[in-house]
Amino acid sequence: MVGTIPMLILFLGVINLGNSKPHEHKQELDKDGDYEDSITEQQKALDNMGCKPVLQKKYVSRYVDTKDDLLDHFHWPTVVGILRCDNSCSYCGNEFGQEEKECQPVQDKIRKKHFVIAYFSKEGPKKYRRLKTKEHTECHCVLKK
Repeated sequence: MVGTIPMLILFLGVINLGNSKPHEHKQELDKDGDYEDSITEQQKALDNMGCKPVLQKKYVSRYVDTKDDLLDHFHWPTVVGILRCDNSCSYCGNEFGQEEKECQPVQDKIRKKHFVIAYFSKEGPKKYRRLKTKEHTECHCVLKK
């Protein structure tokens, strides 16, 4: 008898869940429009992302040799904007929202990007240094490896 009381409570709980209105959730979701419209909007947003270079923040120290004493001096800017193909900011999928490809730079469309930083050395006046990196000017969707 003691073991049947918990089972009875569990059973009544299941019956109560069964009596909830099954359309309550559907009405909540439907009140702002059709499901298909929502999916279409989501897909449009993905498609609009495309596969193109996006401006990314990169730390200058990444482009300075570790043996270079420049990092011992106060320098600015400490970050620069570089165009890169970034799969996390791109969409290379199909109309079902499934990604089969990834956004990568077109190899012959990578160029050298030069940027200038200023710094003070122990010798006195402000000095400048020109640094370089690679910048992506064009991206394309390629099959994932």
